[in-house]
Amino acid sequence: MACYRKQLKYAETGIFDTFIDMTYVITMENAVERQKKAIAQLNKYKLSSNVTIMYNKGYKNCQKTFCKDEVCDRVDTSYTDLFHALRNVFNDAMENGYETILVLEDDFIISDAILEPDVVPSLYGLIQDYRDKSLFLRLGTLPILSYGYSKNFKKLLSGVGMHAVIYNKKGIVDMNKNTNYSRITDIDLRSNLVFLNRQLMYREPLINQIFGKTENNKQWGGDLGAVGYFWASIVKKYLLLTGLDTSVEPGTTFNYKYHNYITLSLLAIFIYVSVFVVRFILSQLKTNTFKKKK
Repeated sequence: MACYRKQLKYAETGIFDTFIDMTYVITMENAVERQKKAIAQLNKYKLSSNVTIMYNKGYKNCQKTFCKDEVCDRVDTSYTDLFHALRNVFNDAMENGYETILVLEDDFIISDAILEPDVVPSLYGLIQDYRDKSLFLRLGTLPILSYGYSKNFKKLLSGVGMHAVIYNKKGIVDMNKNTNYSRITDIDLRSNLVFLNRQLMYREPLINQIFGKTENNKQWGGDLGAVGYFWASIVKKYLLLTGLDTSVEPGTTFNYKYHNYITLSLLAIFIYVSVFVVRFILSQLKTNTFKKKK
């Protein structure tokens, strides 16, 4: 039984047609409401004239295998299933010879900012600059740490959210075939590792996402075990505090503006507490040793 089916949609023109060969939308087969909202947005904003809706039956309804270091296991988590679906998109893009693709998850929310006059020229220019380099560009994300790259783009050291990503052919190969992280199937974690200090984000969110409770959300961090679940719990608390679990704003604007301050402040607190704890433990060991000598 085929685990995927695709539906092609065409429009006369698209605002990204000069640099996007195909826009893909990854959706679950039974996610009817999400599909309606996604198609309505694509009809409104007309991102590209060529669109492929990739329907995924899901690992619970269709048996899939995923190979890591030549060892193949059955897919049994939602985050591995999502990477399996993304790989299916990559394979389709490679078979059709596409140079640059936009991959959307079906809960994307397009901002009117995407229609601003400098967006298309800046995206086109960047993609031309990256013709000989691997491109991984987020059109929307939950940035954790970033720094300036150019007028309209930032280098992203770490971020969450794979709902709107532009890949060129080299970027597809890197994300799909990188052997250094072959056992990492969480696509957020994998992208941050594979494209460390190479991934880009637009200066403002062009395509948003609400980080609501989903099956995938429940399994965040699973690739890293206890450590991963711990950091995932911090991210979830942050989403709750900023309201990004239920709405786009004001949390998205707040996070884009202050994410570096927040991350560095939390890091400083963590280091301070860690040093305090280590010094306390050492002082206790020293005291106990002194008492034993007496």
